[in-house]
Amino acid sequence: MSHSRTLSAAEIPSERLLLRRALRATDREAFVELSTDPEVQSYLGGPRPRSEVAQRFERVLAGSGEARPGNYAIADRATDRFLGTLMLAHRPPGGAGQAGGRRLRGRQRVKAADR
Repeated sequence: MSHSRTLSAAEIPSERLLLRRALRATDREAFVELSTDPEVQSYLGGPRPRSEVAQRFERVLAGSGEARPGNYAIADRATDRFLGTLMLAHRPPGGAGQAGGRRLRGRQRVKAADR
């Protein structure tokens, strides 16, 4: 599978998780919680104000927000419950690809086999 096809796939399932390109209205509260949590955001510039995060979420839902290839919502495959976000980046020829993610505290841990 080519990198561009992987980075633009609408969904990538594993045994327990589902990576999906689209945020859903039902993800709103968990997304806001994730982006405003000081511990989760400690190495990502700190927590954002709730109002700023809520506005960004609404822009993304409306289709006017940033939706780059490789940005995914992490959801529980059985329940579709939002667990966090994952950002994948292309690997340059001869270089290593990059992945970064955030998950809600207190939610199930992601096993290495599901990554």
